Amino acid sequence: MFTRLHAALIIGTLLTGLDQMDAAVIKALSVSFTDVSTAIGLAQEGDTVVVPAGSASWTSTLRVTKGITLQGQSTVSGAGTQNASATDATNIINNAGSTGLINVQLTPTQHFRLTGLTFSKGTGNGTVVTLSGNGPGPHMNMEVDHCHFNDFPGEAIDVGGWTYGVADHNYMHTSTGGTCFVVNTPNYNGGVLGHGAWADYPWFGTDKFFFIEDNTMKGDGSEPTSGNIDSLFGGRLVVRHNDFTNCRLGWHGTEGAYRGTRAVECYANVTHWSILMSAMNRSGTVLYHDNTWDGMKSQSGNAHGQIVIFREYAGVGSDCPYAYADGTGPFDSNDTEGNGTYVRGHAPYLYASGSVTGVGAVSAGTGTFTDSTKNWTPNQWAGFGITQTNSTAPSYKKGSYITSNTANTITYIYYDTTDRGPILNFAVGDTYEIHKLLVALDQVGRGKGDLLSGTGPITNTVTGGQGWPQQALEPAMSWNNVYSDGTAYGFTCSMPSVQQGRDYYNLGKSLATNGAPAQVTGIYTATLNGVAYTGPYTYPHPLTAPAPPSNLAIVNSP
Repeated sequence: MFTRLHAALIIGTLLTGLDQMDAAVIKALSVSFTDVSTAIGLAQEGDTVVVPAGSASWTSTLRVTKGITLQGQSTVSGAGTQNASATDATNIINNAGSTGLINVQLTPTQHFRLTGLTFSKGTGNGTVVTLSGNGPGPHMNMEVDHCHFNDFPGEAIDVGGWTYGVADHNYMHTSTGGTCFVVNTPNYNGGVLGHGAWADYPWFGTDKFFFIEDNTMKGDGSEPTSGNIDSLFGGRLVVRHNDFTNCRLGWHGTEGAYRGTRAVECYANVTHWSILMSAMNRSGTVLYHDNTWDGMKSQSGNAHGQIVIFREYAGVGSDCPYAYADGTGPFDSNDTEGNGTYVRGHAPYLYASGSVTGVGAVSAGTGTFTDSTKNWTPNQWAGFGITQTNSTAPSYKKGSYITSNTANTITYIYYDTTDRGPILNFAVGDTYEIHKLLVALDQVGRGKGDLLSGTGPITNTVTGGQGWPQQALEPAMSWNNVYSDGTAYGFTCSMPSVQQGRDYYNLGKSLATNGAPAQVTGIYTATLNGVAYTGPYTYPHPLTAPAPPSNLAIVNSP
């Protein structure tokens, strides 16, 4: 009779440090895909599947739907420092194509831990490890620890569904543009596209995040996005106590049907740069503090992050149902009265309109056009939105914002690559309108609002149609972020709708580190945050566990 004993070596009840004392330990016969799959197939909830030392190529995706621990024999030393290293005793070579290597799909009541494995680059270009919690509530118990991600062209770890947990003490490096982490929360509170996350509080200082802590991450030095951390679809993440070399944390905004990153905490990380430092913060709110940098200095005004709203400067395509944040976007707070006021249900106020009679050079993200019938006051339209209402140029209509004007010439900003549709060009004969954006949907410094629903069309569930979701002001806060020479780093921003002292604060350095500054706790009260913010969540994360033993004694055998 075929039993668990016939297919795998039963090592006995779990030994100290594995936290599941009543569960079985099943040893796969080898590191091959077939033997590991067989062992997992025989495992029950709470079991540990031990993968022995060895090396094997995997050409298929391992799908895990059981709450187990998957443990290899590799070890990682010095994670969270610049000098991390690994011994690759259990080595899996990723030849699984674009479908990914390990895909974990669990319900909220299951627990999963992945530990002690090495994943080496092969021909596969899909995600190495996918973690997805599915079900009526959040999945709180995912952990990836003490693993060596030994080069990857795609994503090392992708977090999806509605998943919280921790990735700790991993060593991750890439020789290409691979991404260490992508954290998404599309199904938050049963929603899609991240809508649910944007209808809830930020919950700073709690466990309602995916935690990335005590890891070493290295890019290849060719570009700042190599080896980076990214997020979108309402992602919620805490990045703390990590060591970065030529890579950084940055995140997407609301730039397609998907919603942007919802809430981020980033603190106590050390970053080393030998290339141009660059990071974009494109939506939501963030507490950014007590981080340090060395090597190449920031090139953008002593900034650790540049706040950018892509919808505000034509950086989205026609597939974005929220349109352009040019004072006409159907889900933005636009000036509807001509006096800086938004009234729900009123049309955007039209300040001016006309036809293009001449165009200037278009280069480096800046364009100009002339309307010879006008006699404006210089710079009266700086910061207003410009909308292309018809186009004779080979592009569809777009919108952006004005940086300056003369008596009859407009200078505007535009997104200068074509990965998001044609560039915003004006041609002679095009018509235009000038409106005023007050606050863009999901921009940095905005958070909890009306629940939106759908994938297209998008509906505001409060109004039953479109309309600004009345998002709360949740300012991004920066303090005690310092370059090695003592220079304080903060946010920088050129978006007209994002205002320093309202949407973000640069509090400087040398602030008390026990908890959080009064400027932060005074803003993030229970009314705004869900609970009163008094400081970071428990460190280390309660899910973290010691590195597993590399050799388990056999106390039972077939």
